[in-house]
Amino acid sequence: MDAPSDDLNISKQDFLEWLTYQGCEITPLAENKARVLKFINPKNENTAFLALPIDTRTMKDYTVFAICSRLGIEPPTRTSYMKALQSKISKHNK
Repeated sequence: MDAPSDDLNISKQDFLEWLTYQGCEITPLAENKARVLKFINPKNENTAFLALPIDTRTMKDYTVFAICSRLGIEPPTRTSYMKALQSKISKHNK
């Protein structure tokens, strides 16, 4: 299977493909929970949530980067510049 597209604009559909390509699994939530998908990385048991609906709307780079960081997976190349920004934020908040 080829890696999902790493275009400049990451849609929710593309990001869902990215998460599953990276080995993350969708975990069901109780019926009365908010309209979200829960993802789990089986390698480290980290979890993250993605709001529904999954469609062609684009996501903000920081959101994509933060979810990938939380799950402990490699973010799409498009968001790699966020690593430097996150380092600056972390240093500022110490």
